[in-house]
Amino acid sequence: MLEIKRIYEFEDKTKEEVASEIFDLYLQHGEGFVSMKDLDSSVMILKNPERYYCLVKDGEIIGVGAIHMRRGKIMRICIKREYRNRGYGKLLLAFLVSLALAVNDTAYMYVKKRNEVMLRLAKKFDFTIESYDPETYLCTLRRRNLRDIAVKLLSHLQKSNK
Repeated sequence: MLEIKRIYEFEDKTKEEVASEIFDLYLQHGEGFVSMKDLDSSVMILKNPERYYCLVKDGEIIGVGAIHMRRGKIMRICIKREYRNRGYGKLLLAFLVSLALAVNDTAYMYVKKRNEVMLRLAKKFDFTIESYDPETYLCTLRRRNLRDIAVKLLSHLQKSNK
């Protein structure tokens, strides 16, 4: 079964254990693409646990992403290597974008220029991509695309539960 859970929604783990799993996932599978700025331990995750959403398959955290709701900023999306290229990143991004656009006119994320996977995903979701600095793109998406994103999210959820 595939679910999206927040840190405090795990019945069999403490929020400290979940935060530690998230931090380890970033270290082991982030491959330099996930910004670790201001994130030097799982304690930092616990300072803003409401920002983190875990993609859980059969009880295992297979991916994670974060969002700053008031700003519509999507950040730190990471899927475990063995679960990549199966649509999980797209599913998680669709979920986070739908949350961001539910309360903001624009969703945005910073993507490292060498992160080809996230750039492909951003293009699939019709993000506007522009250079931010020599190493980073700023990707923005306006609310007008919310319906299409919701349809994609439902489609992926149905496929994943089969």
